[in-house]
Amino acid sequence: MKNTLYRVWIEILIDGLSAFLFGVAILAFSAMPLFMLIWVFTFYMFIKGLSLSIGAWRTKGKELYWHFLFSYGILNIVTGVISANYPHLTLLILGFIVSINLLLSGILQLVMAFHLRKEIAREGWLIVSGGITLTAGVYIYIMPRVSSTAILFLVAVASLVSSVFLVVLSVAAKNWNTNIEETREPA
Repeated sequence: MKNTLYRVWIEILIDGLSAFLFGVAILAFSAMPLFMLIWVFTFYMFIKGLSLSIGAWRTKGKELYWHFLFSYGILNIVTGVISANYPHLTLLILGFIVSINLLLSGILQLVMAFHLRKEIAREGWLIVSGGITLTAGVYIYIMPRVSSTAILFLVAVASLVSSVFLVVLSVAAKNWNTNIEETREPA
């Protein structure tokens, strides 16, 4: 798994930075008109989907769950494209879109935490992030009358939490190649 994460560390970093920027933008500019917030959401979904899809494609055949991650990335891209083309519809069904996205993201993070727990020391961040993301997804799904602004606020908080883990993981993964090479050289 470390070799795979080393190969896609830049995609992980892009995902983490975009999650951080999205979270900060939504929280800092919450007074922004709702349609502008939808555009910020659209851009974030597209960047997140693109980085996940590229990272998954680069690990094709090397990891057992690459197709799940690739499909999730494509779903994010499609969400971004639909949100860009139909912003009024996005406002109407934002709760459904976000709840499904958060549910899948939370499950993915918890599955990753389970698989990474033997290889990295900071899997606790991924468990916390996955739990918050999953809880936000369930909350939005169960409470369909939550306002669009509240939904975006929940997504922003979940994004900020996951961004911490993703950035730390990408920086660590970037350095894993030297550790792998060092362990191979003496042999």
